Amino acid sequence: LVPLLEETRHTVINRHFSGPLLKDNSDIFTCLVDGKKEVLLIDERKFPEVDSVLDVEDQKYGKSSSMNSLRVDYTKYPEAAKVSLFHIANLKSGDCLYIPSGWISQTNV
Repeated sequence: LVPLLEETRHTVINRHFSGPLLKDNSDIFTCLVDGKKEVLLIDERKFPEVDSVLDVEDQKYGKSSSMNSLRVDYTKYPEAAKVSLFHIANLKSGDCLYIPSGWISQTNV
C-alpha cells in the first residue's frame, strides 16, 4: 500500500474544529490516531447541484467551499438546500475511512 500513496498529510488539532466542504481529486484514506471525529459525506452523483456550493478551486487537490457549514446562508448557497441525503461517519481512535474521489466531505473534530 505504501508505494501506492500519492502523498500523506498529518493534522494535529487540539480544539473543536469544523472544516470546509471538500471534494478531492484523489481518493482519501483517513485514519484517526486519537480522539473522535465526525465526517459528513455526500455522493455528488446523487446531488450534482452541490458542486455549485464548492466555490474555491485548487488545481492540485480539488474544490472546497467558503460556506459556513454550521450556519448555512441559503440565500447565498440555495443549492445546499437540495441535498436531502448525506452519510455521517463517527470515527474514534484507531478507525479509518475511505472516501472515494468525487465524494464531498466535511469534518468536525
